Parts: sequence; C-alpha cells; structure tokens
Amino acid sequence: MRWLIFLTVAAPLFSEDHAIYLSLVDVDLNAQKITIKVFSDDLEDCLKNFDTNYTLFKDSSRNQEKLENYFQQRLLLAINGESVIFSFSGASVENDAHFLVFSFQYPKSISTVKVKADFFMELFPTQSNVINLKNGQEQLFLRLTKGESEGQVDF
Repeated sequence: MRWLIFLTVAAPLFSEDHAIYLSLVDVDLNAQKITIKVFSDDLEDCLKNFDTNYTLFKDSSRNQEKLENYFQQRLLLAINGESVIFSFSGASVENDAHFLVFSFQYPKSISTVKVKADFFMELFPTQSNVINLKNGQEQLFLRLTKGESEGQVDF
C-alpha cells in the first residue's frame, strides 16, 4: 500500500511534463566574455528548429555562424543603453553540457546592463535562463523566463 501511495505522489515528478530546462549564463563585463552552459540535446533541438540543416556535432565554420546567429537573435545585451555585439569564440563539451563562449568589446565604464535571454523558450516554455553578471568584485543575478525574458541591473 505504501508503494502505491509513493508511486501516485512521485509519478508526476518523473514525467516529461515536469522536465527542468535551465541554462547558466556568465557575463564577465571586465573580461568582456559571455559563457553559456546548456544541455547538449536542448541546444541541438533548438538549433535544428532554427535551421533544419544544422548538425550540432559537425565542426564547420558554417555551423558556427548559425550558432552565433541564433544567440545574437535570442540573447541581447545592452550596456548603458548601447547594444553590444558579441561573436562566437569557441565551445567545449563536458558530459551532457555544452559551454559556449562569446566575446564582445565595450571600453566605457559600466553603470547599467540590460539583458534579454529568450533562447530555447521557443521549444521549451518552462526554460529558465539564469544570468550571472560580474563587474569587478560585484556580482548580480537575473532569472529570466518566458513570461519575463528581460531584466536590468545597475552597478
């Protein structure tokens, strides 16, 4: 009887409807670097949705360009009201996660940072993108979701 109660209560926790979709985005303003940690299968699904000819595990400059284009459309960064253009610098794979690195240039002092991060939300409505913004010793965090995909911090 206890097993039946346990299975009834625990079953929803293991169903696909309750999957966790999460990414971590580190924005180091001093190093002018963005590192995004995402699950490899989610990345591949979204990039195939973005461009049906995309194959994640093929190493080609054309695929890197598609990956860069996807994130330039889905991850927007503005510093002191000015849009920041970033470029793909590289990637690494660790277990089931991809670490994507982008670089940008912004030589001025930083007081306000606005972030829009709605990547993966077109396929995964429960996606959360946790943004860690670091400016010197100061760190501020944002949690962006489909309902609230933009945030702003002041340094």
